[in-house]
Amino acid sequence: MESSADTTRSFVGAPRSEVDARRAATRLRNLLRCNALFSTATGLVAAVAGGPVAELLGIDQVGLVRVLGGGLVAFAGLVFVVSGVRTSLLRLASLIVSIGDLA
Repeated sequence: MESSADTTRSFVGAPRSEVDARRAATRLRNLLRCNALFSTATGLVAAVAGGPVAELLGIDQVGLVRVLGGGLVAFAGLVFVVSGVRTSLLRLASLIVSIGDLA
């Protein structure tokens, strides 16, 4: 029988080992870092090549595309910082990032 010190509760309430909890946190951190990497790449393309990106999107607002690209790079920096928060805050911080992704 497991002691309460050896288990944590998953999101659905089922007990899981400390090792599983650490693995889940590591996976979430890696996903956040991938999000930051992709956001950085996308933001840099939009900021540097605003004209072709605007044309591809069918809009004539090159300046807006460049500004949004810069904002996406800033968002990527925030996501990377969030990937390093302590484990107790990681799920909440990830939820906030996910909401930002939808915006």
